[in-house]
Parts: sequence; C-alpha cells; structure tokens
Amino acid sequence: MTMIAYAFLNELILEKKMSDPALALQKLNAYLSYAFAQERNEINYQLGMELSIFSYSRTPPETHWQCAFAASEQNLLYTTPNGLEELQGDRATIGSNNMGKDLEFTRHEFSLPPGEMVYLTTDGFLDTPNPARKKISGFALKEALWQNRPLNTSQQKEALWQMLQQHRQQEDYRDDITVLGLRL
Repeated sequence: MTMIAYAFLNELILEKKMSDPALALQKLNAYLSYAFAQERNEINYQLGMELSIFSYSRTPPETHWQCAFAASEQNLLYTTPNGLEELQGDRATIGSNNMGKDLEFTRHEFSLPPGEMVYLTTDGFLDTPNPARKKISGFALKEALWQNRPLNTSQQKEALWQMLQQHRQQEDYRDDITVLGLRL
C-alpha cells in the first residue's frame, strides 16, 4: 500500500502541482479505498495507513513562512518564540474501511518566522517499550524537542537517539521510528 500511495502522491503533487495537503489526502484516500476494495472484501481484513503532508512557502518580500498541514492519525509539532505547539491530524486512516464515505481532512494553516522548527513523527518513537513495557510519554518527547531546539538538526537527532536508547535499553524495536525535523 505504501508504494502505491507514494506513486499516487508523486502524481498529485509533482505532476499535477497540488499544494493543498488536505485535498491530497482526500484524493489519496478515495484512490486507495477504491483500489483495495476487492482485496478487503475477499480477505476480510482492514487496510489503512497513517500519513502526514506538510507544505511551506515564502514569497519575497515576506519574511515569515506560510505553512499548511493535514494528516491521518498523526500530529505535527512546531516551535514558536513562546513554546512548542501541536496540531492534531484527523482520526481516520487513509484507505481503510471507509467505503462509501468521502473523508474530508482538516487543513491547518499557520505562519512561522525563519529559524523555527517543525517536527513530524510516526508513532514508533512513543510506542517503543522499555524493559518494564512502559512507553515514552508524549510529554517527554515534547520536552526533549523544546530543550534541544537551539541545536542544529544533527545534534537534535543525536539527542533523540540517546533518549531512545536510554529508554529502551535492550528491548527490541517493534515499529518503524521516524522523527523528521525541519528548520525553516
């Protein structure tokens, strides 16, 4: 499903120049729901994926970045001079058992000055267990992102890696882990 979604998003965004993240998710959801309807009915299992789309642009003489975000089951975190903010994605998976429903995704728009950070993550970081089977708290991740924001992105990556290793100790990974940080 991931490779099909990747190809379809490339067509929407690169070839058709679609810049609205919410509309791209809506079109992708309709496409995947239709494409996998037969398999879902024959095998009786649920397909679905979580996905975030973030876009940003700046037109001179503007100094701030104009940002847009939409997501399925994922959130976006970003820094401001006053703290760390969070935008929540919609609680619906892309291509899942929502046949007959045209899902609409929420487009979040915001503006950021140069130098601020934007973070997109999968649930794998927070879901990583330690030997006591406890997960990393969302609060701990947010605190780490806020404290490490002045560092360059390579140093932030290392700080998050150390946090993850100290938490999980010798426990195996059970999910993919992605934390994407972008300094505007």
